[in-house]
Amino acid sequence: MRAIPEHFNVVIPGSWNVGLFHPSWIKEHLLDGTDPQIELTFSEMGPSTRIRHDPVIFLPEETRFKIYLLNDAVENWKIPLEYASKIAAILNHTPINGLGVNFGFEVNEPTETLTSAFNSSDNNSLIASGAEIQSTNIGRSLKFQDDSILNFYAATNSSTGSCMLTFNYHFATKNANEIQDLVSAAIQKDLLAHAFGLLKNIYDLEIQNTEEGDEDE
Repeated sequence: MRAIPEHFNVVIPGSWNVGLFHPSWIKEHLLDGTDPQIELTFSEMGPSTRIRHDPVIFLPEETRFKIYLLNDAVENWKIPLEYASKIAAILNHTPINGLGVNFGFEVNEPTETLTSAFNSSDNNSLIASGAEIQSTNIGRSLKFQDDSILNFYAATNSSTGSCMLTFNYHFATKNANEIQDLVSAAIQKDLLAHAFGLLKNIYDLEIQNTEEGDEDE
């Protein structure tokens, strides 16, 4: 199992003034005087600007502010959170609609326990009808005793046999001033360790050692 860097991100949905996030503002307010790198990207939705400062990318959009990791050094997972806290504190009058802390993993060699999760009771009937199951997606919304919400998604690709596992820890708030407390709670709870615990205890999965590359998947 390996981490997918762009899926290690923090998202603050809201109404953002994208024009505010020019290089000089980012340099002064977020990066302590360090110049960021500005990158122009193109997609089906059109061109967009992202701001790079290792080990993260800032991606301001009108409906959300997203910060994600550049590489699979999962020990840096708290850095996007720390920047999110800083942004919310500075722009505390911004209308927001929650906080999302996200992790994503690819499993090239799924365990038997994980594979069995995709064995729906109607699989054989669908195949008997002449259909080929190309992919299967499972989504669950989980509420824990501390009222935290985890949206967990698992997807399998029948042609490659690989699986994608994503975690969305959602915190409900409409007050930017609450983001700092939510970030502190997320760090204190160690959400990444929580995700690892679920993967290990339920699916017998462990993260691949990115330095040595010799951990079992």
